[in-house]
Amino acid sequence: MRSGLLSSRPAWVAAGLLAAGLLAYGSMHSAATPAAARISYLESVIKCPNCEDLTIGQSTSQSADTLRGLVVGWVGAGRSDAWIEQQVVQHYGSDEILDPPVSGVDALVWVVPLAVVVLAVGGLVWFLLRRRRPAGSASGEAAPPEDEELVGAALAVLQGAGLEGAGLEGGAGPG
Repeated sequence: MRSGLLSSRPAWVAAGLLAAGLLAYGSMHSAATPAAARISYLESVIKCPNCEDLTIGQSTSQSADTLRGLVVGWVGAGRSDAWIEQQVVQHYGSDEILDPPVSGVDALVWVVPLAVVVLAVGGLVWFLLRRRRPAGSASGEAAPPEDEELVGAALAVLQGAGLEGAGLEGGAGPG
């Protein structure tokens, strides 16, 4: 039998609870201030003026640093995100905002393909459903009299030949 502090079950439970508590405490982050959250958002949607595909938050260029400083100053002065984005657009152009508002022709880029896909799926479903059902069964109509006459004549021929139960209407086949 082992003796010692860590050989008992309650000691292991206490150590596990202590470890879980320390992990939970260490994983907690302080909530970002509203200003810091706004700055982070704006840095992620404003494109660097001199870079190909980087935001001002990703770029280390001088122009990105300058624009980042302006954004921090504007947020500190209490300007709205829309006002800041408007200032960037006025000075650098509409391509500098990576998340532009959807309006006008830009909306068609999203709506038209979606409408085409919906219409294509609807047409495919309609086509497959029409193809699946025979023409007469969709409306519940009875067979035309000519068809009934043909079936009656065929049954008469089969009865005359002694084949009336040969695989028709669940009858047993030959053999």
